[in-house]
Amino acid sequence: MKSIENNKKRVDVVVVGAGPGGSAAAKKCAEAGLETVLFEARKLPRDKVCSGLIVGSAAQRIVREAFGEIPKEVLADPYYYNGVMIYVPGTKPRSIKNRIPVGWRRDIDFWMTQKAVDAGAKVYDECRIKNVKITKDGVNVSFSRDGGESSIATSYVVGADGVRSAVRRSTFPTLKVSYQEEIRECYEGSFPLDRMYFHAFYIPGKSWFDINHKGPHFCLEVSAKPGELKDRHKQAKDILSQEYGFNTKTKPLWKDSCMEPRVHEQLIDGSFKPAKDRILLIGDAAGFQLPNSEGIGTAILSGIMAAESIIDASKKGGEAAERYLHKSVAIINAIDSQLVMAKNSRYKETNWDLEEVAKGIHSLMKYAMFEDTF
Repeated sequence: MKSIENNKKRVDVVVVGAGPGGSAAAKKCAEAGLETVLFEARKLPRDKVCSGLIVGSAAQRIVREAFGEIPKEVLADPYYYNGVMIYVPGTKPRSIKNRIPVGWRRDIDFWMTQKAVDAGAKVYDECRIKNVKITKDGVNVSFSRDGGESSIATSYVVGADGVRSAVRRSTFPTLKVSYQEEIRECYEGSFPLDRMYFHAFYIPGKSWFDINHKGPHFCLEVSAKPGELKDRHKQAKDILSQEYGFNTKTKPLWKDSCMEPRVHEQLIDGSFKPAKDRILLIGDAAGFQLPNSEGIGTAILSGIMAAESIIDASKKGGEAAERYLHKSVAIINAIDSQLVMAKNSRYKETNWDLEEVAKGIHSLMKYAMFEDTF
């Protein structure tokens, strides 16, 4: 996208990461008249390993409030799922009906980034953050782009750069982050399950995997604890082969992978606070993905919270970090509530009471989809 002006020395806000949260924060700050730049490490538009669903009433409301209705051309056929089907081996599938927008994250995220540009934010892609350093009057951001290295001074930084956040590493170098691994494989054609639903399979004590349709393709996504992904991936394919006749030797059109951060316990016990001085972390960088794996809504919400805190501090003085930490308690409380529900829904797994496990998972997903927590 744009070239960085050689004489640009200082801006009001630097947002790092052009996902939903970063775009929401940049848009909000720019609308308030703050000179805002948005850095993205990869060339835009860029893809992300994600089902591409806006799941739940809270997430859908947050998207509408931040960006408006998602245009149909941004979504992927069938455009809206009728709901979610939940599968636990040894039990009957359970459905949760709800209208769910679906698309490729490449398209959804870029639409949001364009909204930030329209609001006045300047976007620079292929810009890798090397370091962020707090100074006496703000933050210095070092980055590389076009084969060279440079830096820019700013009053505030919003770290929206995802799972392996460079902003988080610079600001909290001793924080220990655990990860969930995920792989996605995309195949040509349709899978023999209703393409109007998102199909989520839970293997008690092991992992989740899902099947989702987009346009002329279907995707298999598998998540697992570190070191277990290869076995869980094979297990998922074996189940699909036994139950639905899937040919495990079929080659995907493409495959990719990612990591999901897990700092829930540190957020809840307060040992990790996702803001320091003039640096505020949002979305995956802050560990704000909900236990049901919904992250778009919390990314946007935390981006708006960060922007509001910065705008307020700019106008009235005081610390943006303190304001943001107060606001983000609502997200941490939602994470805590879902963790409690998840643990309660799975406590009988040691007895392999699969029917009770299935009921618990269904209740958890239904709560996550319909309870407007925020």
